[in-house]
Amino acid sequence: METVQFDGLEIILSRMTLSEAQRWDSSMLPGIWCGILTEGTISTSRSGFDNTWTPRTVINYCLEDPVSIEHRVPQDCQLSAVFIRLPFERVDAIAGPGARTALAPPKTNYRSWNNHRPANALAWQMLGCPLVGPARRLYLSGKALELLSVVAQSDAMGRASPSGTDGVPSARAGEIERVHAARGMLLASLSDPPSVPDLARKVGMNAHRLGELFRALFGASVYAYVKAARLDHAKMLLEQGEMSVSQAAYSCGYHPAHFSTEFRKRFGVSPSTCVGRDET
Repeated sequence: METVQFDGLEIILSRMTLSEAQRWDSSMLPGIWCGILTEGTISTSRSGFDNTWTPRTVINYCLEDPVSIEHRVPQDCQLSAVFIRLPFERVDAIAGPGARTALAPPKTNYRSWNNHRPANALAWQMLGCPLVGPARRLYLSGKALELLSVVAQSDAMGRASPSGTDGVPSARAGEIERVHAARGMLLASLSDPPSVPDLARKVGMNAHRLGELFRALFGASVYAYVKAARLDHAKMLLEQGEMSVSQAAYSCGYHPAHFSTEFRKRFGVSPSTCVGRDET
């Protein structure tokens, strides 16, 4: 899980591998919250209120006091989600006077939408952001504000606006799911990823169309996304202390000399400085 703070805005990017019947509690701080589940299924319980969330579910709620929420896993899954918290004291400064009325749910302090495609597209772009450092914080904060605005514009009947193009005006039914499937194939084969034409054939798309939608959804070309993911994975392996620099390089499809150059470009340090260093 990654938490990014920007001018009072709190952005939480979550990726977890979960097992059936797994349970945990989390404490939610006061503020206006917006969250979207992009992968997996999770059940939650708060003050006797139970719900089960599936992909593309958006939740928007207002907490006046800290609240404990119980999470339960109905089945084995890979869970990905984005949560945004806007503290009450920063609402006017970030969104303007009177913004709390537009951003916070009315009366019940809670609302949700199923199959919210525009929000889902923005969440995937945030989860797939290949940037680092200040550029990453700026990109994520901009997307977080865009996500809040999309949710604020969704009507009270629970229908997302606009009508299901996932942020890509010409996207056709099933295309977005195929692009997500392509991303999953890439992440599963980082040491030897398929070429874009091969990947396109595997998911039943035109290579140019796949590249176009991939960039729109994840904010980077297929090549740039894979490159960033390989280096991120290698850094994780090094920090776990179970591999040498050469082993981590080869496991991600790099020759050690080229790996060191690319690693320094992305992270600003040599790979050897990360060996055995757990930053969490």
